[in-house]
Amino acid sequence: MKTSASTIVLNDDSSQVLLILREDFRVWTIPGGGPEANESLEETALRETYEETGVHVDIEAKLGEYYRPNMPSGANITHAFIARYKSGSLEDAGWESADVQWFDINNLPKRLMPMSGELIEDALVYSDQAYSGQPFKKTQYLPFHIAFILKGAIKIRNLRNLILGRT
Repeated sequence: MKTSASTIVLNDDSSQVLLILREDFRVWTIPGGGPEANESLEETALRETYEETGVHVDIEAKLGEYYRPNMPSGANITHAFIARYKSGSLEDAGWESADVQWFDINNLPKRLMPMSGELIEDALVYSDQAYSGQPFKKTQYLPFHIAFILKGAIKIRNLRNLILGRT
């Protein structure tokens, strides 16, 4: 089973979240991806956040583990982390992101990946003083129609990236 790490980057008062517009599918999501060899999940979260947003963050807490049984490339477990901005510039985002923006928590983009929306909601609950602080363990299902569309889009993206020499 595949493993990945995602990061919910909040501003100081948790009123805004940092999102990326994926270059390939043109949907908004939180930064994240798979680990490289000998890389911890925390290191993966930090690296992917920097590569996709251009900013360095400090991990505040592990939000949880999210089992995703019906992802287009197979089942995976995403380890989600809550982080805060430390340094860097959104202008330094890598090629995987068509855009990077801070969004008000109460005004998220319409084309936000549903799974990312749930992680953002969980991060706000986790950050609440009244919450016990135990990491979540949840199962997230990608809606069938989105999984079907993404499966085809991933094949096209992988072919395009092969032609362009992108990894």
